[in-house]
Amino acid sequence: MKTKPTFLALWLLLLIATTAYAETRPSLLPTGSPPPSHVAEAYPVFSTTLEVIPASTILVVSDTLTVTVQIRDESVECTFYAMELTLSQQGPDAPIFEHVSPATVGPPITRPFSLTAVHTGTITFSAYAFGEYGCSGGWYWGAAWGDSEPVSVWVEKYQTYLPMILGIDETSRPGAIMK
Repeated sequence: MKTKPTFLALWLLLLIATTAYAETRPSLLPTGSPPPSHVAEAYPVFSTTLEVIPASTILVVSDTLTVTVQIRDESVECTFYAMELTLSQQGPDAPIFEHVSPATVGPPITRPFSLTAVHTGTITFSAYAFGEYGCSGGWYWGAAWGDSEPVSVWVEKYQTYLPMILGIDETSRPGAIMK
């Protein structure tokens, strides 16, 4: 039974100490306006997209296509520095082009991409850029991407020209009655 009064005495002592501390500690709730050193700061805004522009949208097999990728950096107080740029083909018919220039470049980033049509079908090009945002406060990893409009490759249609014979008179055509 000696343990119960000791336990009760410790519990009461802890309650008194906590109450006394609660009365002397500062309030966690805001009171009044914040001090002038806590003015809200503007954070950098990261906004980069890629514009994928094929030189043509309709080609025939064996044609060469140039695809340009433009980086649209609309970031506030930051600049996007691309370290790697990849161009890929998307769609059920992909791939229908072979890369003349590498599919992934960087650094340095070289544009445009050159491709040769090897199969028929319709695809879209997707570009993906990986890099860093340089801001006044530091560096941040980032990425951007974009898609092209559909590009179609067809088989070239051949026209057949039959030989023409000039100077035919009425008697030389088939079924004509000879005199």
